[in-house]
Amino acid sequence: MNRVIISSVIVVLAASLIFFHFQKVNTLDKTVDSSYDTIIEAYHNDDYDKITDELNKIKQSWDEVQTWVGMTIDSAELEEIEISLQQCMHYAEIKDKEDFIGEFVLFNLLIKHLPFFEKLDLESLL
Repeated sequence: MNRVIISSVIVVLAASLIFFHFQKVNTLDKTVDSSYDTIIEAYHNDDYDKITDELNKIKQSWDEVQTWVGMTIDSAELEEIEISLQQCMHYAEIKDKEDFIGEFVLFNLLIKHLPFFEKLDLESLL
């Protein structure tokens, strides 16, 4: 009987951690998604102060979930996302319009792929 209780507790704990982990990744995805339109509009208006503010929000959200994402995502993917975000921030700081938009689109695509890697199915586990 004790084994059943212990097994049940472990399963519930594992399910809770998986759910919490998935929620953290979705929160990051929603933050980037909500900032995307604002950044693109600011990009067209050459409003680099607005772009920088939005990128700082994204950076803060990324810093909050990076540890959780690092548990299941390859470190090369994490580094690519981190470098891409840093490049976006640098290009916005120096107001390099062409390089900024290319890097921002890449960063957005990298973040959009995170929920795919986080879901539990055979394709994402391989």
